[in-house]
Amino acid sequence: LKCRGTYAEGICQTNGPSHGIVRGWVPLMRCFHLLLLVGLFSPSVPWLVLGGDLRGSGGHGEGTVSYVIVFDAGSSGTRVHIFDLQLHPGGAHMPDVDLAKHPSQMLKVKPGLSDFARRQDLDGCQRNLEELLHFAGQHVPIGSREQTPVILKATAGLRLVPQAQGDAVLGRVQETLRQSGYRFEDDWAGIIKGKEEGGLAWVAANYLAGTFSGDSEESLGVIELGGGSTQVTFQIGRSEKVAESDHFQFATALGKSYSLYAHSYPGFGQDYAQEKLRLELPEKTNDPCYPAGYDRNGNGASGEIVRGTGDTRHCQALIRGFLFSEGHAPGRYEHEIPLRGKFAAIENFYYVRKDAALPLGNDIAANFSEANQLCSDSSLGGEADLLHSKNGGDVGSPRECFALSYHSALLRELGVDGRLGISAQVMRQINGGDVDWALGAALVHYLAERPPDVLPPLKAQVNFWLAVAVVLMLFAGIMLMRRLAFRGGNLPKLVSESNMPRLIGAATKKK
Repeated sequence: LKCRGTYAEGICQTNGPSHGIVRGWVPLMRCFHLLLLVGLFSPSVPWLVLGGDLRGSGGHGEGTVSYVIVFDAGSSGTRVHIFDLQLHPGGAHMPDVDLAKHPSQMLKVKPGLSDFARRQDLDGCQRNLEELLHFAGQHVPIGSREQTPVILKATAGLRLVPQAQGDAVLGRVQETLRQSGYRFEDDWAGIIKGKEEGGLAWVAANYLAGTFSGDSEESLGVIELGGGSTQVTFQIGRSEKVAESDHFQFATALGKSYSLYAHSYPGFGQDYAQEKLRLELPEKTNDPCYPAGYDRNGNGASGEIVRGTGDTRHCQALIRGFLFSEGHAPGRYEHEIPLRGKFAAIENFYYVRKDAALPLGNDIAANFSEANQLCSDSSLGGEADLLHSKNGGDVGSPRECFALSYHSALLRELGVDGRLGISAQVMRQINGGDVDWALGAALVHYLAERPPDVLPPLKAQVNFWLAVAVVLMLFAGIMLMRRLAFRGGNLPKLVSESNMPRLIGAATKKK
């Protein structure tokens, strides 16, 4: 075998009929080197298996349907949500949620966990959960249940019971969910923090609004008025300082991150505020926050009758004086950050207007006039309401008079003012989906459990492509020997049948 020139030129000569074969060996080696370089600097190897994780093989892989079960344990009852989620191949900021199916995949049972805690009825608590789990089983295939996470978040109601009773109920909840056949960890069931409730509602609202899939930096804030507390959440700058107890962070599947101010005002939910004001009324026989002509029992044991006067202006003055004067109240909170942009006003903002057959709107002045008109309507009161309250009914009914007055006062205290570009639109749905923290909880949990989209380690790529090169070199050597044998020629001395495997092995080790 005689060669002249450089190796890169691939110019070699041989004696005998095999010279064409050996001449072709050098270009083949150049192809092997090129293959190795491609492997070393390739940005990704889509079908490379690392650590036993094969993308798209199930669970949270792209293109597969996953399920997340969320229990919303409120003060009046517990509602289960079953969400179908799917992240499509090719990359997306957020998974798709089947919103068309979701209304049929919800069920609420009463009473709430706080009621079971007060009565220390752990067996009753378990039966309620098992009923909801049975319902969930109708929507989650048997083969998917071991991979389907189940989450339970209790809201303000359970915070108000003695801790020992609350812990006992949560212990039974955890025991029941551990035995459910679904994926569950003990810290997936507990009392939701105020900032978490607000942050998850923000995730749900902006998912439905399409914020995460667009290029716009604007997002939709959320003011959530519950029965026991009010949550205010909106996006802030990444470098903006905020109290740790009010800071919520969220990132999409592709790493787009958001920093949020999320504060909860416990005790300033609609129902709690109404009850507190009733107890602190300076006049024990008149209540300006109830409709004109509405009679109810008083707070004391004397059996006095309290008559509604339907005076909206006086009602709002009492709300500001007795409720919003506290240091942790809306508009007074020490670490409060001024509102900015547009907001969705949800939960009781919506339900009250729906019950009163009022249009949805964002004009505070209109809210005041509607409250004034509704409160002065004497047809809402009378002996029927008094009889209802005496028989143990809801002594806050009809609630719309106080509620509309409270809504207007609350939004003003928070700083909602359309003239300053800070508006609040009352709503329940966005693009056909309910703005509910449970949806946000399902999305956040799904993304947290999904394997990150990271590049395979360089070492793994190198090892992979070296293995490919070795296999191809061995294959080429075998084909070379077969072709020489077919031609009946003799191998040159340096490349003989006896030392061909040794030369190929040496070349492989060298590479």
